[in-house]
Amino acid sequence: KWGDISDFETIHPEVVVNSTPLGMKPEDRLPVSEELLSKEMTVFDLVYTPPVTPLIEAAQKKGCTTITGTEMFIGQAKEQFYLFFGIDVPEATIRELIP
Repeated sequence: KWGDISDFETIHPEVVVNSTPLGMKPEDRLPVSEELLSKEMTVFDLVYTPPVTPLIEAAQKKGCTTITGTEMFIGQAKEQFYLFFGIDVPEATIRELIP
């Protein structure tokens, strides 16, 4: 099942994806209440600045499996470099270049 944030409590998702900019600024609220997170969930936050967003931090505290926006950024950079230049750059190389 899938749904939007208003369905969260009724569908009990296994995977939560934040694709909003919430979390980029320190004053941003969480896109979903921390109380609704459970350790059975995988939480993926597409925000990559900061590397650990408040949502990722809250999910880690709850014991969720987490995937940060940095992982998406690395995959995207790898694929774009290949599409532009035909060169397959190792993920480790991209990780070294990220401040």
